Amino acid sequence: MLISDNRYGAELVTDKGKVYKFDSIECLVNFAFAKNVVANEKYNLLVTYFSNPGKLNEARSAVYIHNDNFRSPMDLNVAAFSNVSDAQKFLSENGGRQITWIDVVEMVKQSTM
Repeated sequence: MLISDNRYGAELVTDKGKVYKFDSIECLVNFAFAKNVVANEKYNLLVTYFSNPGKLNEARSAVYIHNDNFRSPMDLNVAAFSNVSDAQKFLSENGGRQITWIDVVEMVKQSTM
């Protein structure tokens, strides 16, 4: 898949090493749901941090911000951050709300119903 904005990019790496690339966090979650691997620790779910998009990081441990001003590629408008401090700094400058990985998964689940 073509990554249109690398601040929102994501990957899933299977237990056999196959890599799937996504242009948004919500596409990663949708695919992980379809493959029934959202909670399977054998699969690496990776996201790029909004403030440092050149590196992939573990999705389950990232801090997330939901802000409708993000305009992420698939319109969930969620971005990942490396830690609470970075997320809080962004929040104070741009607004939105801090959410968890579980919240992101639930948002995706709700948007597909």
